[in-house]
Amino acid sequence: MVVSDADMPDLPPLNVVVTRLELPDAAMVAYRAMAQELFAEIEERGIEAASPMIATGKCAQLANGFLYGEGNDDPVTVHTVKIDWLRELVESLEGEPLLVTYEFVEDLRAIRRAFGDVPALGGETSTRAAGQLIESWNAGKLPLLALHPASAGHGLNLQHGGARMAWLSPSWSAELTEQAIARIYRPGQSRRVTIHVCVAVGTVDEMKRDRVLGKMSAQEAFRRHLERARR
Repeated sequence: MVVSDADMPDLPPLNVVVTRLELPDAAMVAYRAMAQELFAEIEERGIEAASPMIATGKCAQLANGFLYGEGNDDPVTVHTVKIDWLRELVESLEGEPLLVTYEFVEDLRAIRRAFGDVPALGGETSTRAAGQLIESWNAGKLPLLALHPASAGHGLNLQHGGARMAWLSPSWSAELTEQAIARIYRPGQSRRVTIHVCVAVGTVDEMKRDRVLGKMSAQEAFRRHLERARR
């Protein structure tokens, strides 16, 4: 379940804006070929025994615009659709602070290539550094702050620094999604909160979104994406 304004009756309304983007033809050809090969291999081992989140890792990378090499080294850029979307969003906000969630380290690198040395609350951020970033954000000193959903646990209060959050891609986890949104959509927030979600059409992003919304189990979502990949 994702946080809704019904869950927080004393807060301003929560607005979720989902933007569905078409990837370039070449990227989709590569995506479908990878998905078909990957899912064929998974079927040989039995879908029920496979973890959708692990099995579709490469597909998630490609949907986000890159592919890691062996050992997660030498990532290759495949497209810039999502970063272009984020650029347009930032420009439209005209300086309004934005919290940007990312999935992969390469996503954070892409964000920094586009916007400079954007600070981040992630796995490698020390407790002391995180405290300083939170203080700066809540004081309105950071126009952009990157956040990994796994680092957005309870007690992380970011409601005073902004009311906008952008997801480069949906999270696999409804719990992490809810916790991340609750960092700004929580008591003390006085502005209308808007959550922007970027979804690459025809990719694993749709499966992740369905999973987070609770429309189907992970296995059901995985099977549906498998069927689409065969077309």
